[in-house]
Amino acid sequence: MPLRGGGHTLLVVLMAVPSSNIATILESQGVEFLLSGPLSSCYGKTVCLFFSANWCRPCKALTPQLVRLYDVLKMEGKEIEIIFVSFDRDEEKFNEHFKCMPWLTIPFYANLHKRLSDLYHVDRIPSLISLSSDGISVEEDLVGLIEDYGAEAFPFTKKRREELKAADEAKREGGKLEELLAHQGRNYVMSSDGREVSVSKLIGKTIGLYFGAHWSPPCRAFTSKLIEVYNELIASSDQDFEIILVSTDRDLKEFELNISCMPWLAIHTKIKQDKTFAEFSTLK
Repeated sequence: MPLRGGGHTLLVVLMAVPSSNIATILESQGVEFLLSGPLSSCYGKTVCLFFSANWCRPCKALTPQLVRLYDVLKMEGKEIEIIFVSFDRDEEKFNEHFKCMPWLTIPFYANLHKRLSDLYHVDRIPSLISLSSDGISVEEDLVGLIEDYGAEAFPFTKKRREELKAADEAKREGGKLEELLAHQGRNYVMSSDGREVSVSKLIGKTIGLYFGAHWSPPCRAFTSKLIEVYNELIASSDQDFEIILVSTDRDLKEFELNISCMPWLAIHTKIKQDKTFAEFSTLK
């Protein structure tokens, strides 16, 4: 999938390779300790390899997201470890890149990125490899899974992916508005004046989901026409109808600008990280 703003493609490969194998490979190359910890700290954990470089813009965009995920999983007591495999061209850039990473790192002098990328069929960066024994197929996207579900995607296995997809399907088929719109303690949608409107107040109404963004000229043109129709419906005393903007705006400022002229309610997909909306509307 293209990484937003990067122009590169993320290749995510999950291999059914025991995490102990990576320790064997590293030890055979004379690497007994990783930066920030010993190899033994990987044993018994879900281990991921993160192929990245400081000169790679998509890598630098992905790294903070991955750090947040790692911190959340650690706080929840999950047994996870990430090992950074550097494609940096010099040690100074390598040090600059890995200093913001809370996980383990293969020393720059080991120069193992070529061997490991060949072993795991990685031909571009950034790439994230999970060494889970229940690995997702090569064609499936771990980064996309993490972006959609966050920490809920752990332990990044095929079984977990199927569970999450089944839960999404149940939401759509069950028609439960609260489950579709609410997420992790946020049980409201937003009005254009910033008020929080409880999802429970929408139960029993006919809901139209409007997928749009302020950065899209066709969306802005359609919005003005939709406002006319919406106002006519409300004027006819049809109080059992409501529109909810499902915004794909790039940030909160853009989202607020988008809804400022809208008489209906809204939700931002950046705030609600749930794949249900995209699948419901066949958006990709």
